[in-house]
Amino acid sequence: MEKFPAGRTEAGLSAIKRDLKEAPAEKGAYFCDYETFKSLYRTQARLLMRSGRAVAVALLWLLDAGGRVLSGPSAVPAARLLKRDILLSLRRSDTVAACGDARFIAMLPLTDCRNAERAMQRIARRFEGDCGQGGIQITYKLGPVEPLEKLNPGSACPAAYRRS
Repeated sequence: MEKFPAGRTEAGLSAIKRDLKEAPAEKGAYFCDYETFKSLYRTQARLLMRSGRAVAVALLWLLDAGGRVLSGPSAVPAARLLKRDILLSLRRSDTVAACGDARFIAMLPLTDCRNAERAMQRIARRFEGDCGQGGIQITYKLGPVEPLEKLNPGSACPAAYRRS
């Protein structure tokens, strides 16, 4: 059985639009699974072929006091905190996904590298304030989303950052 049965086209479109509508209470960035993130990333890359507008992508991860990537059960509390801080620090139009125990990827539409750097600094300040002096460090790397026809790993924003 179809979720939206055939009938008047206008009524069908209205029903679909109501179904697609996001709850108004949601604040901060949109969180999704990594597979959904990949689809959204590819959509942005397609749009860039026409619009040419800046879209930044950031990879954020946590390091322990020894500089090793945080992983396993010990990463869970800090990763949960980082996720919350990322979502609260970014705009509703930004998209975030987890891509490891304590790694997150974020896509910031209509954001150049300079403003993406500011957003990462906001996240780092919030995380440091929430996490305290536990020896956990936040690190990130920024780059632009490339149009599909130009995708190559060599063009990144100059920012790579490690905050301790």
